[in-house]
Amino acid sequence: YDQDDDYLFSETRKLVHALKENGELKDDIDIPEITENYKLKSLIEYLSNGDKSYIIFCEHKYVMNLIYKKLKNEFHDVIIGYKSGQTENYCGLSGVPDGQLINSLISNIRLGKRVFLITTGKTGGTGLNLGDFDGVVHYELPFTSIELEQRFGRVDRIDTKTANNSKDMVF
Repeated sequence: YDQDDDYLFSETRKLVHALKENGELKDDIDIPEITENYKLKSLIEYLSNGDKSYIIFCEHKYVMNLIYKKLKNEFHDVIIGYKSGQTENYCGLSGVPDGQLINSLISNIRLGKRVFLITTGKTGGTGLNLGDFDGVVHYELPFTSIELEQRFGRVDRIDTKTANNSKDMVF
């Protein structure tokens, strides 16, 4: 359980509490508290070892917000944005018009700046051309292999004009 997302862990704790209140679970069963999120710690360690720009895919908005807050505190010299549906937020940029976050992030990569985009699979998984990013981090895996392929397809574009067209795919 300590390797899993805080979101899933908190939902499990709520379920155990509800089952105890309904008398469907013994009171002596408990779930220990998480003292450290090893998955999030591993993500930060990975991102700290380099200068590449990544799209970080999640399945849950809660997890996306958790990652955004943590990365914002850890990486002061990186532009960080998140997008889920119509919701956008960012740090390290100013004056981004509504709906233009993706274009602003890509423009900054082209200017040589390091960028992280955190998004949910449903928002960033299809239809976007994000070939300027260096790779994809799958923080949470999607349910189907087709969704996984769509995610990686955002950065693995034929029209990418980089000297090295190899892209990272991190699980």
